[in-house]
Amino acid sequence: MPKIVSSSTVSSSNFDEGQNDQRQKLQIYYCLCSEFLMVIDAELPLLPRRKTDNAIIVDNRQRTYKLTAEPKAPVILRRRDGFEKQYRYHCPRCELLIAYEMKEERKSDHYTYLVDASLTDVQGTAPPSALLEPTVRIRTGICIGYRYIIIITNFLLLATILYISYPMPPLPRMPVSSGLIAAELFYNSKSEFETNHQVLTKNIVHDNFISSLFHKDILLTMTASIDLHGYAIPLLHAAKHPSQQVCGLLLGKVKNDKVTEINTAVPLFHHWTTLTPMLDMALQQVELYGKKKQLEIVGWYQANSRVDDLSLAENAIKVADTIRQRSKAARVFVLNNAKLGSMEKATDGFVIYDHSEQQWRKCQEDQVDQDYLPKFRGLLSSAGYRRVVDLDDHLENVALDWLATSEMKL
Repeated sequence: MPKIVSSSTVSSSNFDEGQNDQRQKLQIYYCLCSEFLMVIDAELPLLPRRKTDNAIIVDNRQRTYKLTAEPKAPVILRRRDGFEKQYRYHCPRCELLIAYEMKEERKSDHYTYLVDASLTDVQGTAPPSALLEPTVRIRTGICIGYRYIIIITNFLLLATILYISYPMPPLPRMPVSSGLIAAELFYNSKSEFETNHQVLTKNIVHDNFISSLFHKDILLTMTASIDLHGYAIPLLHAAKHPSQQVCGLLLGKVKNDKVTEINTAVPLFHHWTTLTPMLDMALQQVELYGKKKQLEIVGWYQANSRVDDLSLAENAIKVADTIRQRSKAARVFVLNNAKLGSMEKATDGFVIYDHSEQQWRKCQEDQVDQDYLPKFRGLLSSAGYRRVVDLDDHLENVALDWLATSEMKL
């Protein structure tokens, strides 16, 4: 029989491999609140940036991407060479500004601009530049410069008014010996002596008036008024977790680089008290929340795990320094666990720290209404601390609103 020879051809396709390579090139980015926002075929740190505001430039003609941010009302900004109209896109969850374009229809312009430090490639972790944005520092420096100019101008105006109202007396002649002093006193007339006495008395009153002004100013800048929410929420947070370290943020108002009001508090953690990425995210969220309430972050409160521990922990100092750099002032409350249920005065529940002379020191007691103490005792006896929800509780059950605790009914 003839020998049968067969041949076969083996073919393969690399379509799947190419598709996988294409998928591996896609980069996913999230908002600071962990919301998924963007998929793009390039790494954002490698893209060019705009010199005006350091925004990342995405070329719509070259890049393939999908951005799920929602459009908001356009904003007109003043630039050096005129005005600029931005059509902005915000995070649908936390409403953080993510991107903007120069035309109303999305991707109709050649470029889309991503706001610096608004996106992160690791969910739940803020980029390093999120807390210290260069443009924010520039604007803050300008505002501080104007503030100092206004303060100096007001001081010079006050000094001028005081000088006109209370003119300085002529300088007395310096005696050279006791004999000349006796001779001068002997030959001075009674009227001249009375005139000198009146001038001296007037100068003493003037000096006392100036001294009282400065003394009053010092006293006013050293104390801050604490509202009921700012007083009770930290104590209730500590009462809910008596065997754990708890911490949170204080919201209030700052005037002339001093904390003047502490209106409420936002509980943060009772588990991960040293988790830096979550703390960065919490600072961003509370800062946005405070702006809606016309408040700012003015301090930090913390209850240590040990009952007799009133020390200011290192992590609390770092957070307080960050708050002080932002708000130019900060308070730190270290809760007194030992006296939580046996307070005799309203201020027995915590030790207050203020930053002075390059370090954190215990300061005098802030202004606390003594009526807060019976109200807190009533909340404690009725288990009102169970209604306190912190960020750890929210992470375990997203249905719990941790920011609403600052407005809880007391």
